[in-house]
Amino acid sequence: ALEDPGGGGGGGGARGGGTRTSVRASKPRAAPSSSSSSSKNRRSATYAALLVVRLLACLAPGYVHPDEYHQSVEVAAADVLGLEVDHPWEFTAKTPARSALAPHLSAGWTYGAWRLARRCWRLAGGVQKPAGFDLFDAEDVVPAVVFLAPRLGMFFLSLTLDAAAYSCAESCSKSGTKSGVKRSGQTAGADARIALASSWPVLVFAVRPFSNSLEACLLAVAALVTLARPRWYRWRVSGTLGFIAAIGIWTRFTFALLAIPLGLRNLESSLRFRVYPLASSLLVACVGVSSFVATAAVLISADTAYYHGGKALVDALNDPLNNMFNNVVVAPLNSLRYNANVANLATHGLHPRGTHLAVNAPMMFGPLAFFAYAAVLRSMFSSAFTERRKILEGSGDDRRISIHTHAKGSAPKPPKRRAAGVGGARAIVRRSNRRSLWLCTILYAFGVSVAPHQEPRFLLPLVVPLAALFGGAVTRTRTRSLAWVAFNLAGFVAFGVAHQGGVIAATAAAPSFARHEWTRTVANARGAAAAAGVTNTNANTNANTNTNADDDDDAAESLLNGLESESASTPPRVHAAFWRVYTPPLALLARRSPEERDWSPGATLASTPPLAAWRRRDRVFSADVAGDFADDDAIDPGLDETRPALDQKSLHRVHAADLTGLPAAGVKYALRHGRCEGAAERGEACVTLLVAPVTAVEGDDALAAAVEAVRTFGPHFSGEEMDAYVRAYRTGGARAVLEGMRLGVYRVKESA
Repeated sequence: ALEDPGGGGGGGGARGGGTRTSVRASKPRAAPSSSSSSSKNRRSATYAALLVVRLLACLAPGYVHPDEYHQSVEVAAADVLGLEVDHPWEFTAKTPARSALAPHLSAGWTYGAWRLARRCWRLAGGVQKPAGFDLFDAEDVVPAVVFLAPRLGMFFLSLTLDAAAYSCAESCSKSGTKSGVKRSGQTAGADARIALASSWPVLVFAVRPFSNSLEACLLAVAALVTLARPRWYRWRVSGTLGFIAAIGIWTRFTFALLAIPLGLRNLESSLRFRVYPLASSLLVACVGVSSFVATAAVLISADTAYYHGGKALVDALNDPLNNMFNNVVVAPLNSLRYNANVANLATHGLHPRGTHLAVNAPMMFGPLAFFAYAAVLRSMFSSAFTERRKILEGSGDDRRISIHTHAKGSAPKPPKRRAAGVGGARAIVRRSNRRSLWLCTILYAFGVSVAPHQEPRFLLPLVVPLAALFGGAVTRTRTRSLAWVAFNLAGFVAFGVAHQGGVIAATAAAPSFARHEWTRTVANARGAAAAAGVTNTNANTNANTNTNADDDDDAAESLLNGLESESASTPPRVHAAFWRVYTPPLALLARRSPEERDWSPGATLASTPPLAAWRRRDRVFSADVAGDFADDDAIDPGLDETRPALDQKSLHRVHAADLTGLPAAGVKYALRHGRCEGAAERGEACVTLLVAPVTAVEGDDALAAAVEAVRTFGPHFSGEEMDAYVRAYRTGGARAVLEGMRLGVYRVKESA
């Protein structure tokens, strides 16, 4: 009784009494032609190839936005793997603006799966492993695990986008013959799936642990449940939708704009019930609201215990009137309050409110966005002229009827109405599904445009309804297909490969640079000791010279002994200064937190400490200083250099400092008067590295003379270096631009 009308089988219902029913003999269904079979096979092969491309896209080095790591990987790596990271303000504020759910849905469960797999691997001790394969045998977490595990997890979650695009397009399409070509719902679904799988936002954003990617996947699941499950009971759909809505809103509060149209679609279906439609609708609504409230209560409790500990949760439950609003963490409400203040958004950058519609949508979806705009304009103009056409056609019909009556001498027969059977009910379902997808698109696009801070990735969830509605249109002809491929190839190369492409590789390789620089420092010390010994042998005849040689020999030996004793106790201190690049994700250094700060649950809920309390939050200092650089405190990152290593097998400690905002003169001063100043004379192992774009270093002669290149990574594109790219193109052409699109790792010269 609570099924969607037209969703299942069955007849078209009883006709009126006395009505003559004519039944047409159904023609035998013809066997599928070889052309349609080959077309289906071609679509399946294309989609399989695109899945392989998406899997390989997980290895792309592009760094799209700092939130890719700092709102997911950094948090999950600290909680699950126990790594030292830098947490963003959303997770360290007094009123946290992010729920702990999102980072663990996108990255935390993948790290947990890796730990489980490593434990099983070690239990099967006799398994032969390939040479160099240390993902499971290494004592410490390797950077490859931190980098790849979340992306592989998001790859599997992104398959829900394909399923939703296929099912929604199939449920919105009308099977039939048009212009001699039969386009079935399965064909429309396959075209939509190929369009979505080949779009660059899916290849770049959907396989990365963004909260926007999770929001898109949750929309896909909700659309599958609501629009593509006609045989489900409506109360079951409502309960599932309420659960998904709570998860989505606690991931990003903007998910409410996507859940509302789907909820209305479910209520619309329940209102068409033939028996007790109002009571059925009330039941469906109550089930959905109850499911949402129950899930939200669980999420609020989990966030409260996560941020404030079990005692805060117990106090709130025991005395809700006094402690409910003081200790309880409602992350979506905190995020909404923060984003409602334009002054807060100004720190992230303000944009015109039409940026999403005018710039971001065409940038993200290209032809899909233009087809959507054309459909909206066509609908607006057609609705404007339809009323006038109806009026004119109505008066014409009156004249034609009058002429027909006088000519034939009999009244005209009324037009035959098609009985509302299964076909009519299915047509209603198709129109309702298309209307729901349109409502999701329009409501979400205008809703996120209200805030003046607008980034292209905010529109990622719209890839599902746009692909379902217009996926077949973008690949219908050869010209459109070529334009679609060119657009998405350019977007993937620009954002997935080149954009800040050297930061991740340089950060992950920093421990290797630490080992190399430490070896070089020891070799130089030994060379100085050997040179002092030769000087001592050649100057035996001169007492004064012999005395000076003994002093030099003792000084060199003292330096060597000091460096070697330093390496035996703690790894060398390596300071990596990042300049004119995105903030490096410190989780890629794979540096474990000290054992004395390990988190463990209490014996009871009230004694359980907050999980967020033991994580380190002060690993990166952003030095945004201009003007006078004579004050050491102005550029001193304040890094902790006194903490000992866990053991001698641990990775070399690399302290990262973000010098974004400093001009070249300030960077040179910071490198020369940093923590490594006078380290050699004190017998300390200390190395300073600069990680910066090649064009930025070579553009300042004084800075270029103070450093020497160790290695470069690329391609590395940065919007801050556009002027340098233009100058390079004018002097050396495209080859000079490609050579300049590199990220360099430099060591500070000892004579600097």
